[in-house]
Amino acid sequence: HWHWVYRECVVASPNWMTRTEELNAIGGFEDLTYPEDYDLVLKWYAQGFKIKPIPEVTLHWREHKERTSRNSEHYNQEHFFRLKVQHFAQHTLQDEKLVLWGTEVKGKLVAKTLDEMDQPFIWMDRLRTDTKKFVVGHEILDYQDIETTHNFKLLISVYPPEKQRHAMDDYLKSLSLELGIDYWYL
Repeated sequence: HWHWVYRECVVASPNWMTRTEELNAIGGFEDLTYPEDYDLVLKWYAQGFKIKPIPEVTLHWREHKERTSRNSEHYNQEHFFRLKVQHFAQHTLQDEKLVLWGTEVKGKLVAKTLDEMDQPFIWMDRLRTDTKKFVVGHEILDYQDIETTHNFKLLISVYPPEKQRHAMDDYLKSLSLELGIDYWYL
């Protein structure tokens, strides 16, 4: 579960159980940040909670266009990304460099949040030219520059089709990087 925590909320909010004292000990829903269910899951992650799944189906999700999460600004993509990136910087990054891979819509949203936080980062993407590329004032390095970068955590803001994703994972594994320890998909 935790390998994918920055990609999505890994526990559906109506589908978890915990002891009240454990929930209260981590602040539960105090200092509520929206999306609140994701905020709680990120708190569990930061505290090292273990998730114990069960094999039975315990939730049938009802999707409809009136859902608050589909209509409230508190649940838009920018809120999700701001929560993810802030949590990552506070609880996962530690004293390492932050590397962001991807310059499309999600990458720009992450860069905007990092800039607002005054969080320095190295931005890279797949470059097909020898000319320098800049996006919103940041120089973009070729993704292979990561091979000479040390002491970093990597956030990947692209989520390509499965075959390409496996190729990315294989490339990162060839550099001795592990999903959920050294790099995460957003």
